[in-house]
Amino acid sequence: MISSKPFCCAAGAVLIWGLVGCGGSEQSTSSPADRATSGAPTTPEESEVIVTNDIPSGFPADIPEYPGADVLQGRSAGADGMTVKLETDDSVDEVNRFYGDTLAAQGWSTELRSSPTGTVVIADKDTRKLVVGISTTAAGRTRVDVIVVEVPF
Repeated sequence: MISSKPFCCAAGAVLIWGLVGCGGSEQSTSSPADRATSGAPTTPEESEVIVTNDIPSGFPADIPEYPGADVLQGRSAGADGMTVKLETDDSVDEVNRFYGDTLAAQGWSTELRSSPTGTVVIADKDTRKLVVGISTTAAGRTRVDVIVVEVPF
């Protein structure tokens, strides 16, 4: 069973998702130097954000990619976290079962939460938190948003 703080896990992941962004499928990079010349604030701890149309380099091997899914976008913010957007023609229930079973087999503690728009798998392992949002798109496909963050406390 996951710790008694699933809301903090989900809130932290949503915060990282907001920081990392949830835009379209463009490919771009933004470094602290780029932001410094644009007038945006920078700090030494700031990470480079890399956006691709693939699974980000260094994505944790113990977080499975849904088989046969189309990768819409991958984002990496270095040590701050990574996100992946996927779509599949499989049902929300099939995707829920896949992530519940495979994450547990990889040693993740998981909890499934339902909402009117889909489901969320909340998981933790060591110092990492994972949120997998699963919903149905307007086109009838299943959307999978995977967010993983390192939580050092």
